[in-house]
Amino acid sequence: MWSLLVYDWIAVVLFLITLISLLYKGMYKGLENKVFLLFLFSGFLCAVFDICMGICYRTLPITDYQQTKAYFFGYWYFIFRQITNLVYILFIFAVSGTWYKLEQLNYRIIFAVVSVIPIVYILSNRFTEQIFTVSLTEGYSRRPGMLYLYIFSVIVGIFGFIYLCFMRRYLGTGKWLAMASMYVFLGASSAYQYAHPGRLIDLFTISISGLLIHLLIQRPEEMYDISVRLYSEFAFREKIRRLTLTKRETTIFVIRFQNAFEVRNSLGEDGFIQYVKDRAAETEKLCNEYTKSFKVYFHPSGALFVVFEHGLVDLESRLPELIWMWEEESRNGYGSLLKIRLCSIRYPVDITDPEELFHFSTYFGDYMKDSTTFARGSVLLQERDVRICNTLPQIILRALQENGFELYYQPIYDLKKKQYRSAEALIRLHDPEYGLIESGMFIPEAEKRDLILPIGQVALDKTFAFAARSDFKELGLDYIELNLSVEHCLNPGLQKQIAAMEKKYHTRPERINIEITESMSGVETEAGFRNIGDLRNKGYTFSLDDYGTGFSNIMRAMELPISIVKIDKSICAVMDTPKGYSILAHTISMMHDAGFEIVCEGVETAEQAELLERLGCDYIQGYYYAKPMCEEEFVAFLKNSNRAEER
Repeated sequence: MWSLLVYDWIAVVLFLITLISLLYKGMYKGLENKVFLLFLFSGFLCAVFDICMGICYRTLPITDYQQTKAYFFGYWYFIFRQITNLVYILFIFAVSGTWYKLEQLNYRIIFAVVSVIPIVYILSNRFTEQIFTVSLTEGYSRRPGMLYLYIFSVIVGIFGFIYLCFMRRYLGTGKWLAMASMYVFLGASSAYQYAHPGRLIDLFTISISGLLIHLLIQRPEEMYDISVRLYSEFAFREKIRRLTLTKRETTIFVIRFQNAFEVRNSLGEDGFIQYVKDRAAETEKLCNEYTKSFKVYFHPSGALFVVFEHGLVDLESRLPELIWMWEEESRNGYGSLLKIRLCSIRYPVDITDPEELFHFSTYFGDYMKDSTTFARGSVLLQERDVRICNTLPQIILRALQENGFELYYQPIYDLKKKQYRSAEALIRLHDPEYGLIESGMFIPEAEKRDLILPIGQVALDKTFAFAARSDFKELGLDYIELNLSVEHCLNPGLQKQIAAMEKKYHTRPERINIEITESMSGVETEAGFRNIGDLRNKGYTFSLDDYGTGFSNIMRAMELPISIVKIDKSICAVMDTPKGYSILAHTISMMHDAGFEIVCEGVETAEQAELLERLGCDYIQGYYYAKPMCEEEFVAFLKNSNRAEER
């Protein structure tokens, strides 16, 4: 007898391992987890009742009391065996994101029928003994009616498998195969067990399938952030993917801690995690007053996403009050004042693309007023800058494909020659929908998306084309400044790209001055320095841009083969203060002593220009003299300005 029950004992152990793993990791919240727990628990009880029934007749003959117990456990075994099959189908609905279909009348009728019929049939065995009997002398034995129970289970299994096949595109190949394995294993084991009644392996195969689903579909390490006991960013992306496929409208509330970095520093990582857990618990408590069908997801950057399973939920009057209370508490209980922003998004109404949703949820707080805690996504998305930022990846790719990038030129004034002898080439993006977009908006996104090199290639091409103009010297220009990113300087193919530009446009190296940022001096690699050195040997000159922004020390910066230092506008902006003036004066003097020429950026007033000239600055760049302008305007500006200076 014990050898016949060994597979049931193994099944009990596997069910317990999976259940304990789920409970230990806190994966008991949300519809999907609750249904899966119900599936595992029903399978576990089924195995326990099967073992208990077997123990009752392990020695023959048995007593009347043992017979009663065997019948009791037998009925529960068969009932929970059917429940396990049905709950697994419900799990398919939950995982595929189609639970809402169960609200439809036809699905409710189907589930009512397949739930009631087998249970009634099992209970009727008390009077008909058509499924099984337990006699005092022979113990347990199957009856012909068992076949109908198997047939019914097969029908339910076929229905579940067909629905699973229809849901394949919602699940993806990996998940679908893992879930389909349940029916493959169960079908094979049921057929084997029906032919060999003494081999109880069906529950063993169910427990194996449950463990596989837990590891391959739920993937606790990916789907759940155990530190805060909330669903992870990966799980949120998976949820949005399924919502996109099902086109089911739902409400998403994004709670973003705007100054999460400062709060982390103030509270420490453990304190911050505990704070997030507390806030998530309060959010869940409030949401539970409206519906039980929701999930809370955590993003490590400092955000909570509340996604409701069924349609729209109106929490716009309650959540802002809760967040206001959190901010008030932070004034007393935490080291720094929290800045929390809340946004409600109707997906896929306000936003239709998953990537746009992820992008918007990251920065929406930056476009809200300081006094505002809550905003509707539908309202924020009406603002031009918000719409641009929300679609920047697509805008950048479109510009690369459709030649949407163009150069603007900001003239640089030579204080000694009293002429505009150079200019800085600045990349701009011209979008057919949003018009001109400045680099400050799209460059950070391009760097994040590894698109900075293609954009840099466009800037190279257009700068060399302009420097090859036949009237370049007639315009009074000595060179054009081209800003290269750190990524471009480190690119092994940089020299080949520049050689190709030289060949294409027949441009002389001395007409190009390459700007490199001060951050370049902090890069611990010889690749960039080798590129710069080789280009210097070919006749290209270099400027150090953004000097004074604090990325590196002076000696490290001076190792670069530069001839011009461009002092950042942040220093020029404070030149009217005693400390600012002192720093600027000493910087100019020090750089002149080292043999460098000086360009001061961000000059906006006549007083600043006069002061810089007295301090011995060589060149000035800023709105006081000229703003960045397109090529046509720039050429006209040079012709008018330089001729006027000559006169």
